[in-house]
Amino acid sequence: MDTEEGDNEDPLSLHKYLYCRANPENGSDPTGHDDVVDILSMDMTLDSLGQRLYPVERAVLTSYAGTTTSAQRAIIDSALDEARKYADDAFQFTQGITTHNTPARYVRWFGAPDQGRIEHVKDVWSSVDASVWGPLTFKATTGNYYGLTYPLLSSTVRLGRDFWDSTTPLTGEDSKAGTIIHELTHIVGGTGDKAYGSQNCLTLAINHPGKAVRNADTYEYFVELK
Repeated sequence: MDTEEGDNEDPLSLHKYLYCRANPENGSDPTGHDDVVDILSMDMTLDSLGQRLYPVERAVLTSYAGTTTSAQRAIIDSALDEARKYADDAFQFTQGITTHNTPARYVRWFGAPDQGRIEHVKDVWSSVDASVWGPLTFKATTGNYYGLTYPLLSSTVRLGRDFWDSTTPLTGEDSKAGTIIHELTHIVGGTGDKAYGSQNCLTLAINHPGKAVRNADTYEYFVELK
């Protein structure tokens, strides 16, 4: 029996004994929590110094679950392209940061320099920068949120009404690309939701930098609002 609760807006996902939405030829359910389609392959390579290489042409492991339409997939793909740019910028930017070389951008979002916290931020961005190329699974929902993940149960990124709203920009503050970054920090960076909104995140960095480096929205604004 499937232990996943399912989504109320997706009736087939509520059935406890139905495998892959009754479409096992085109789908699979490796985790027991989401039926997955459209799986591609991807290789991550390194140069002689161990730095990541980003070939211009390569297949990316991206999957779509549930009733995600082709139009929604196109929007996700565009947001994912921008999220990759965000992640790569953040990864490259943070590599040289130390307590003696701490840019204002870092201090603004993550607070006063501390080597342990700096290394934590670097680790999160390294993980996000690798994971943004896949494997990733996205699921369109009608939930009242931008994005939602259950890291201990599934790696699927659920995208809700706020993500699909026509007023939500592709990039910039509270964007579609930023939503993907936010949710990936939950999955691979172990972040929580300690503060929401740019102003609250700025205050968090000043008063509680230890929480700021573990807050998903902080990582999102770090790339959205440089």
